[in-house]
Amino acid sequence: MLFNPLNGCKKRKEEQYIACKQLLKLTEYFELIPRKAKLLSTISTFLNFQLLDLETRRIFRKKMKEFIFTWSIENISFSWHNSEEKIISPSFTAGPIQNSAWTLWLRPRGNLIGDYLSVFLHREEDNGPEILSVNFELSCVSADKSLLHSHVFPESDKAFKKNSGFGHPRFMRRNEVFFQRKDLYLPRDVLTLRCRIWQNESNVDESGESFGFTRLDIERVLTVENINPQILKENTVCIDLKCQNKTLMSISTLHYGDTIGVEINPTNVENIKFSVLKLSFMEKINKKLLSEHLFSWMGEPLPEFWRLPVPCELLDNGNEDSVENNVELVSEFVYSTGQIQMFVNACPHSSRFSELVSKYINSCIPSGNLSDAPRITQDLWNLYVDHVFCDVELKTQTTSFFVHKIVLCARSPVFLAMFTDDLKEKRNRCIEIEDIMDDILEKFIFFLYTDGFDDLEWEAVIGLYYAADKYHVERLKILCCSYLLKNVDVDNVCELLMLADKHHDSDFKRRVEDFILQNDERIFSSSTWKQFVYEQPLLPATTMLLRYDKERERENSAETYDTKLSRLPNVEDDFVALYQDETISDVIIKTTGTSFPAHKSVLCGTSATLIEMFTKDLKDKSTDIFEIHDWEDNTFSRLLLFLYTDSLGDAQWDIVLKLYHVAGIYQIQRLKIRCSCFLLENIETSNASDLLLLAHNHRDVKLKSVVEDYILMHDEEIFGSDGWADFSETNFRLANETMRDVQWDAVAKFNHVADMYQIQRSKMKCSCFLLENLETSNAIDLLLLAHDHQDARFKPVVVGYILIQDEEIIGPVEWADFNETDFRLANETMHSK
Repeated sequence: MLFNPLNGCKKRKEEQYIACKQLLKLTEYFELIPRKAKLLSTISTFLNFQLLDLETRRIFRKKMKEFIFTWSIENISFSWHNSEEKIISPSFTAGPIQNSAWTLWLRPRGNLIGDYLSVFLHREEDNGPEILSVNFELSCVSADKSLLHSHVFPESDKAFKKNSGFGHPRFMRRNEVFFQRKDLYLPRDVLTLRCRIWQNESNVDESGESFGFTRLDIERVLTVENINPQILKENTVCIDLKCQNKTLMSISTLHYGDTIGVEINPTNVENIKFSVLKLSFMEKINKKLLSEHLFSWMGEPLPEFWRLPVPCELLDNGNEDSVENNVELVSEFVYSTGQIQMFVNACPHSSRFSELVSKYINSCIPSGNLSDAPRITQDLWNLYVDHVFCDVELKTQTTSFFVHKIVLCARSPVFLAMFTDDLKEKRNRCIEIEDIMDDILEKFIFFLYTDGFDDLEWEAVIGLYYAADKYHVERLKILCCSYLLKNVDVDNVCELLMLADKHHDSDFKRRVEDFILQNDERIFSSSTWKQFVYEQPLLPATTMLLRYDKERERENSAETYDTKLSRLPNVEDDFVALYQDETISDVIIKTTGTSFPAHKSVLCGTSATLIEMFTKDLKDKSTDIFEIHDWEDNTFSRLLLFLYTDSLGDAQWDIVLKLYHVAGIYQIQRLKIRCSCFLLENIETSNASDLLLLAHNHRDVKLKSVVEDYILMHDEEIFGSDGWADFSETNFRLANETMRDVQWDAVAKFNHVADMYQIQRSKMKCSCFLLENLETSNAIDLLLLAHDHQDARFKPVVVGYILIQDEEIIGPVEWADFNETDFRLANETMHSK
């Protein structure tokens, strides 16, 4: 161990740890203190050495004026800038450097040389001297702020006038940053550049630091469609931007033997600067990825046609049931429109918090968006598909659909009246529906569960309008009206007018009449209208007379359907109302002090554990009363609130910790994700150990990894605190393991510096430490370290360890990921056997 702050009294632990912070504890271990001068002279031109913070640096070097600016550019892969365009950082003022103002300029596709990234430091207009001589260094750093690439510009070379700049046109190779080592250079697609400016002074020691953030705004549209590659017909998927109600592009697929033809037809893409389309073919049930294809466009996407190889699983015709309707085409379209956001902060705190939450979300949700996390609507739909706790039969002339009473009653006041009044439907739990076709009823049920209203045709919407009007589902009715009016024409306007008149829908009828009056000459002269006049003379005659109604012209136009929809409750709102009203509950949960009316289908939506408990424990009981005495009333009340509303409300840290525990016990995944995000958004140095212990006890590898990242960011403050000392006494093994990870990370960085400056003794000590702590969990990291530094002595030892532990290392998912990103090194290692 390098240094263990667990020894001694609490005060001494803190003093020892702070005193030995970063470089000091390493130099003690590497026996470099007697040679401090030599080491520091080597590092004097490398003062952004990542094991040093500003305070530690001042202990060892000559006094100077220094300012560091760190610039993070999010979504850098979606930069649309050509070789003549640049991204300019937020302006920053370097107080110690005579209050001079600066910006960084980045040319993502080089300064006339497209194979490189170009980076420049530019002096802005300020109140300082006309000419300012400074030393400066431009560098690229990783997520943990360790150095990846650097270039120093001595003071003797550069003198900055106002509105002038210097830099490096060939700063880094694009291929290395965006492809070969993308995971290292662009974690979460964020490029982090750093500029250090300094002036050597003999009597003054002053420093400062600030952080700039630039976000290239992107939009992400994810579409999932079922396809059947065995059927020789074209499947078309539309990528829609729902917030603007427009289609960005359509993707058509057609099976050609051993290939699938894919045709891309962009429509509304005139504002797109750069875009990426990822097409994935997946098995629907087990979510196995069959194949994946990436396409990108600089500027507006163009019409394209490709023939893609068919995965072997789809060519196996021996088991058609496994393929038919069991393949999903997942289309993920991500694009930038040229919008940029920028801000400067004196501290990177908020950015790091967002990075932590984003990292966790990405590990749990494929799209990376919290809005795509499991929700109550999807959970209830899954119960419907699996026929779990379905308690009502909707019976047509030919088919029965088994659904959940709670969904019917939440969405429709007509269904609610059936089950609250003493009607035969309440007693028999069967509703006969003879006036709606099976396919229309199926779409109607889908809307009740999910609010889904996509990929519908005219006749289906006509049928849904009838169902929505009959059962008073206002939201669906408005959606149908909006669709029908957007697709009305001369040939079908008569049908629409009769529909509105038959259902006494005055608002809808008025809008149809407005369309007729706006196109009166074409409509009244059409054969369709003439036939309509012959068959239904009264209604068309009344409509034609409206041309002479002066009062109608003076009336204000009705509000748009979009405005109406914004005022109507959606499916989540309906479930909130059901929870608040405690309507038609079918189970009572008794805690120590209170009884909670609830609905089994909501409780069991995501939890196989609760499904088993309810089916097993209530099977032989005459009453649906379920007793839970392990939880406080407030905790269970919060749990119910979330299950019905997908909201944690105003819950505080302690309550969310308890809810996370409940989510773990009952396997409620969507609650677990929401609680984890809340806890990460509110993590502090004072509660990080509590969250670490929670993740460790629940074996939540994803949450624990993110908490460890936070602890590594704030190691000095956390490890030197009384709280950590108390935590270490009760959780010694976990505390020791976490601190060892910090030391491993620090030694790996130090090894990088030792190699760069050829400090052989340090390098040997680093190698020994890393090998002493080599485990199956970190062997791949160590292999990459040895390979990147071309260490011919160190690398064979690591390879030998991997081959000895091959079953534990080469088998798991981590090796598969490593094989994808570093295929040549992985292949070379496996063949070494």
